[in-house]
Amino acid sequence: MLLLLLLPVVFIACGEINLEKYSVEEPWVRSMPPGSKMTAAYFTVTNNSDEAIRIIGAGAAEFSSATLHESVVTDGVASMVEIPVLTVLAGESVSLEPGGKHMMLKGGRFEEIPKDCCALRLEIEDQQPLLFYAPLNKH
Repeated sequence: MLLLLLLPVVFIACGEINLEKYSVEEPWVRSMPPGSKMTAAYFTVTNNSDEAIRIIGAGAAEFSSATLHESVVTDGVASMVEIPVLTVLAGESVSLEPGGKHMMLKGGRFEEIPKDCCALRLEIEDQQPLLFYAPLNKH
């Protein structure tokens, strides 16, 4: 609960965040019609450090749960597979985009999202969480 109270202090305005060790570019959350309680967030995370990082979890202030998933097709059948750990090698980036890796957001109330932005969090093993805002896409 304390983390939710600190979000306005910690987060940067809706859009990109660039820190010394990590950066998040082009974050956005797919907006859904009223009554929808599930969506996905997309962004590119870059590891600017000299060591690989392991993203071990996710969170979102406006949703009851956030997890990392990947859309896969096996024998012609599409499904989603949870990603328990997402590794980003030193100096490299990983893109979360429609049809591939994404942050699944469940239990949200779109009508309660302030300023059309979602407060998102990536849990990085042995590091402070990476906190950022992602605007709602209106498509």
